[in-house]
Amino acid sequence: MGSTMQLEATLLSDYNFWRAQTWHTKQLREKGYLRDLKLKKTAPAFTALGQWCGERGIDPRRWIYFRFASRNWRFAPRLDQLIPSNKRENETIQKYKLLKTTPAFSHRVHEQSRFHAEPTGVYWDVNRDISHLAEAIKRRYIATNQLERCMSEMDSRTFGYHPRSRVCERCPAATECLRRLQAKAPFDIVALRRGDVDLQSCYVTAQRTRS
Repeated sequence: MGSTMQLEATLLSDYNFWRAQTWHTKQLREKGYLRDLKLKKTAPAFTALGQWCGERGIDPRRWIYFRFASRNWRFAPRLDQLIPSNKRENETIQKYKLLKTTPAFSHRVHEQSRFHAEPTGVYWDVNRDISHLAEAIKRRYIATNQLERCMSEMDSRTFGYHPRSRVCERCPAATECLRRLQAKAPFDIVALRRGDVDLQSCYVTAQRTRS
């Protein structure tokens, strides 16, 4: 339940953030007509989106960004439009795959990747916790033998080797991925992910390394 609610809260946060960037929302907010959507009413839509994306190996956060970008940031897609109809599904997914450079999306993910709390009160940290969104992407990369791509995206999408990941456990490139991950981190990130050390001490170590 906790991880599901965390996903819903994250997707809602992204939706409200991107909606605020649209021309239509800016017009309404100038008149005081619009407020952010709340989790209680939107949770079912984001649960469905998470399941739909997971079944197709799609990052739902990036998908939401795509749905806004494909409308040229004029209007926000309705919640019931986030998942395309069966008739348009293949066409829409093909357009999504053409989305390459996404600096605004990458910046948002980077800004949120440090220790933070979702509205549900669930704390998640990219350096410590398993992301089931990333697990879905890893699973697809292994199935399609894109191991190098999986490792090259550890900073933004897959987050690298995780000792508690069932996907990493059966990955042929696990040893090399672990080596690259450790080389990037300014603390023992694998020990953190195993639960041998705490998050705060790791960030203190990182701060000392940078100073």
